[in-house]
Formats: sequence, structure tokens, C-alpha cells
Amino acid sequence: MNYLLKKRIIIVILVLFSMMQLPAGQAAQTAVTEGKSCLWEAKKGDVKFYLLGSIHLLKEDMYPLNPVIEKAFEQSGFLAVEAEMNQEKMTELSMMMMKKGIYQGEDSLKKNISEETYTLLKEWMTKNNMKVEQFEKFKPWFVAMTVESMEFMKMGFRTDLGIDMHFMKKAKGKKEIFELEGFDFQLNLFSGFTPEECDAFLFSALKEADDTKNAAEKMMKAWKTGNSAHMETSMAERIKKFPKIKGVIKKILDDRNFTMRDKILKLISEKNNGMIIVGVAHMVGKNGLVRLLQEKGFTVTQL
Repeated sequence: MNYLLKKRIIIVILVLFSMMQLPAGQAAQTAVTEGKSCLWEAKKGDVKFYLLGSIHLLKEDMYPLNPVIEKAFEQSGFLAVEAEMNQEKMTELSMMMMKKGIYQGEDSLKKNISEETYTLLKEWMTKNNMKVEQFEKFKPWFVAMTVESMEFMKMGFRTDLGIDMHFMKKAKGKKEIFELEGFDFQLNLFSGFTPEECDAFLFSALKEADDTKNAAEKMMKAWKTGNSAHMETSMAERIKKFPKIKGVIKKILDDRNFTMRDKILKLISEKNNGMIIVGVAHMVGKNGLVRLLQEKGFTVTQL
């Protein structure tokens, strides 16, 4: 495997999981007033911590962040993220991706997706001055993430400017950093999709590629103003348009939210007053972290 392919593998896995927005039928549950931020304060008795909804790829013009977010970080005694990234883990991650995201032997992408999806992929490759053969050994979920990440990066979005990366850099050597999942968990999640889910995931990514600029602009505005309702209603439209991805969304968001909730509760039972950063899509909705923590007796307030 050549150097450029290895580099592409590392870049793609850093793509924001929160690009997959929220399931339908939940907008009324957590509608908020614009003018706030995607930061929540959770309290229960003497326990207090912050929840920050992250976007994992950002542009330079999104900085500086809202002062209320930076102040909350300064007041936090620890930082918890979905997965911590450093140079050692980058090497480990590239090896895992070669094992889980690449077909071995004679197997190939074309053999594992529908003819319709493969045709869409060839059209997308042509538009981007690439040949489909370049991705023939990549599994469908990996290709879907590649398509989404490349569309965002063409517009100047960068992984090193993501919210979690921003605060991990600030916390290094100053605050303890904890992982809620780790990249091994996330890779196992994606590599565990059924063939039908993989095909639906890639198909929807390709069909929506041309609308990435418009969607990104709306997402950035919603994040800056704390309009979490947008995150929910936009997913309602996506699932209506691509009903076959409903199972994918459940695995990416709902199922993970319950596990994250339990890990957060365990962490704060040992460490008080910290900041938890996960993809903003995990925060809202019927099965979002805000609602799940409220069900455990926490008062959760958007700041």
C-alpha cells in the first residue's frame, strides 16, 4: 500500500461522525431558541459538568469560538472526547484501517455494492478527476466516508480545526484527557454494517455530494447559533429521502448514545466538573445525550 493511500486512510477516519445527523420525528423534543451555543451545562446535586457538541471538521473563519465555550473549558478539570488522537495512535489506526477497511484477496468494492451505486461512484470519481479503480479495494462504508470528507475538505474544512482537536491541543499537558469510545470501537462499528447498510450508506453519500456546500453552510450557521433543532429536522428529510439508511443512523447515533451516557455517568462518579465533547448530533433528539441525562435526574441547560 503506497504512502498516499495510507495518508488518505488516516484523513478519512477523522471525518466527523456527526455529519450523520438525526433520526426523523424528534424536532419537537429539543427545539431551542437561536442565539445560544451548542454547549450544555448538566447539574445534579453537587455534580456539574459541560457537554459540548462538536463538529469534527471546521474552517478557520469559525474561530474564535463563542467565549462561553472557552470559559467553560477553562473552568473544567478534565476533558473527555470520543477518541483521542496522537502520533502513536495514528500509526495504530492506519494498521487497523488496512485490516478492517480494505478488501483482501480477490474481493472488491464492485462485488459488494449494487450496480446503481457503483455507477454513481464512477460518475463522482470522474467529476473529481479520479478513477474508480483507485478505490476498488476499499469497503463501501470507507468509500462513503471518503466521499463526504473530500467534499468538505474541498471547501477548506480541516480536521485539525475541529472542535475536539482544538480542545485536545489546549488540554495536552494541562488537563486529564479521557476517551469515551476510542477509534477501535468506531472502526468496529462501521465495519459491522450489513452489506445492505453499506450500500445504502454509500448511495446516500454519493447522491448528496453535490449539495454538500449548501448543507455545510446551514450546518455551520446552526452550530454557531445553537440551533440544534436544525440538526434534527434536516435528518428527518434525509431519512425520508433515503429510508434504507435508517438502520445506519440508529447504529451511528442512538445505540452509541446509550453507551456514551453510561460511560459519562461512570466518569463523573469519579471525576467532577469536566467537559465532555462528542459530535453535536449525539446531543439532541429523543435518544440524545441531553434527554438521556435528564432521564437520570440531571438538569441540563443550553448555554
